[in-house]
Amino acid sequence: VASKRLALAWVLLSTQFVGLAIVLPFALARGAPPFDTAAVLFAVGGSLAGLVGIAALVQRPLGALITQADVHRPRDLEGRRVGVSGLPSDPAFVRAIVEHDGGRFDRLKLVTIGFDAVPNLLEHNIDAVPAFWNAEGVALRVRGARINEFRADAYGAPRYPEVLLIAARRTLERRRAAVANALRAIRDGAFSVLSDPAPAVKQISAAGGADEKLVRAQLAAVSPAFRPPLALDRSALGRWASWAARIGILHRPPDIGRAFVFDLLGGSR
Repeated sequence: VASKRLALAWVLLSTQFVGLAIVLPFALARGAPPFDTAAVLFAVGGSLAGLVGIAALVQRPLGALITQADVHRPRDLEGRRVGVSGLPSDPAFVRAIVEHDGGRFDRLKLVTIGFDAVPNLLEHNIDAVPAFWNAEGVALRVRGARINEFRADAYGAPRYPEVLLIAARRTLERRRAAVANALRAIRDGAFSVLSDPAPAVKQISAAGGADEKLVRAQLAAVSPAFRPPLALDRSALGRWASWAARIGILHRPPDIGRAFVFDLLGGSR
């Protein structure tokens, strides 16, 4: 059982022994990481242009527009400060949610804050920020903040896998059986953690130097999104591709059939 929990490397680390890594679907579609991720590039041994998606770690969007408690719906942000990281995907994401609610994106006041969403919301420097409801959202609530969350899949986004496992195409060609075996071990680890999360909380906290209370709360929040563990849904990815291109996060829909491999594990479709 302990080895299965340790196989849950997708929580923190890339599984470098078979050339796997963790990435968001936008990065895979663009052929480049959203920011410098030396560990990911090292794990896959090259450019993301030579990669293929092989499993879904999380089966739903994790992105949300997180706001102060007095913001009751996204369109209420007109005339107010919205923090963005500086990544080009942030304004597109915010626009999609605000405009889906009938608001005017051009009336928002965008403020570049980097990746300091939690302190800026706690100190009321901003009124909203695009962030992850399972990470920053939970961290804010653990710290007693009064916030509202407007999740992407409640405001126009399809239900798609937020986090993927990827592999270099050449690795898959040369070591397909090893990659499939690694995925089976990770899937076993997922089932183990879902049935008994306490040991995983301790391992994650120790590895990351994080507070156990926070890790426990974050894992509890995101656990339902792990099911079914590692399955890839072709139709969900197709809906994501169309949506991402429509709102401007991607220039055009990616070729899902080329970007993903669906037959490594049973349960993908």
